[in-house]
Amino acid sequence: MYNAHFKFREAPFCVTPDPRFYYANAVYQEAWATLRYGIEARKGFIVIAGEAGTGKTTLLRKAMQAFGSNIKTAYISNTLVGRTDLLRLMLTELGLAGSTEDRSAMIERFTHYLIEQFEKGNIVALLIDEAQNLTLETLEELRCLGNLETDKDKLLQIVLVGQPELEQKLDQPELRQLKQRVVLRCRLKPIARDEVESYMDSRLQIIGHRSEDLFDPNAVEKIAFYSTGIPRLINITCDNALLTAYALSARKVSAAMIDEVAEDLHLGQSRMEQKVRAQALISPFEEKGTFESVPAQEDDLTTKEEPLFNDSNDRPLSMHKESISSDRASRHWFRPIIGTGANTEAHRPTDRFRPFPLFT
Repeated sequence: MYNAHFKFREAPFCVTPDPRFYYANAVYQEAWATLRYGIEARKGFIVIAGEAGTGKTTLLRKAMQAFGSNIKTAYISNTLVGRTDLLRLMLTELGLAGSTEDRSAMIERFTHYLIEQFEKGNIVALLIDEAQNLTLETLEELRCLGNLETDKDKLLQIVLVGQPELEQKLDQPELRQLKQRVVLRCRLKPIARDEVESYMDSRLQIIGHRSEDLFDPNAVEKIAFYSTGIPRLINITCDNALLTAYALSARKVSAAMIDEVAEDLHLGQSRMEQKVRAQALISPFEEKGTFESVPAQEDDLTTKEEPLFNDSNDRPLSMHKESISSDRASRHWFRPIIGTGANTEAHRPTDRFRPFPLFT
């Protein structure tokens, strides 16, 4: 929608795992080197872990695109299946699909394929994404397939890629045999705060633009803060911010626009803030107390941080949040403040219940 406005030939911040937009910093270069070495050297089991949105799938797509014809890959993304269905998916990816339902026959067929490829000098690599979803039974099946080997080389290279829960699963006593067979490990980390602009630039340069032409420096700082360095969140934030700028006929994204996007996406909020916000939106009235409406006050562009609760009386304090939408200043929020202590009759209604602007 905004491509024509900014003269983009394509959207630079899509969330699809396009290997053209692979970001090659030190962490991702190490992950790529580990993956490539493990497969080309026939090391067997390789584990790559990382939080959701850190680029694991993009790394696998890059590998499949970069490998030569001597490396046959089977990419599995649907891991919510049993061991028989997983075996069937592997055969399909390798072009060995058949109508047989017999698991033993499929294993025999797969074994013959591995031997045939080894004799031709080829390498067979199984790339399993979202591996944290695999059951213990399926992981044990993979361990058995990994035992297919010659005296010197592994016939099958198995790459398990998943979220940190994968590492926790491999630490279970039932999988100690599989854990011992993991030769290489790597962890994808979020992008450092001072690298976020470089990441944005790398994507914009692919389509012939620069971040400094589109984002104010303060906006970049806000993006780094709200995204916590997760590439997927950086992309989503930038995409929404560019859409906001387009809607306002602006040529550059400001810090205020990033705040607006972050609020819409609930980024940068603590669990307590999310809970308070959800309670106010879903159930703004409580059973006890009376309420008065108070117009929300328009803050300036300086975000002021205040504690959510006052230790002396546990009463909520106003939470300041920057806004660029004029309609937000007219919202009315209601919140009861219940008097505490045994002598509650001593409190007048005006003392016991005070409305305050929860969000502006």
